Amino acid sequence: MGCKKEVEEFTFKGQFINGTTMQPTRVKETMTLIAKDQNDKFLHEIGKFTTDAQGKFEFKYKRQKGNSITLEDGFTGRVRNLPINQNFEKNLGIFLIKEL
Repeated sequence: MGCKKEVEEFTFKGQFINGTTMQPTRVKETMTLIAKDQNDKFLHEIGKFTTDAQGKFEFKYKRQKGNSITLEDGFTGRVRNLPINQNFEKNLGIFLIKEL
């Protein structure tokens, strides 16, 4: 009998926080994980998740083709060059710039 190799699974988790106030941001927002190639070109969508009331998220996915992950909110937010095919846990700070 042959052994069937299990597909690796990775966890992408963290929290969106305002880098100035350290308060949660991006609460109850749907985010999309997108696999990109070495030239930051779209390969495919990995999946979607929704942040909780504290801006926290956790998403599990199977091994993907690609060189990096881009996280998008569908409107204006984008975080590029996140690691792909490894467990990722980090607080993602959102910095607000005030006009003078």
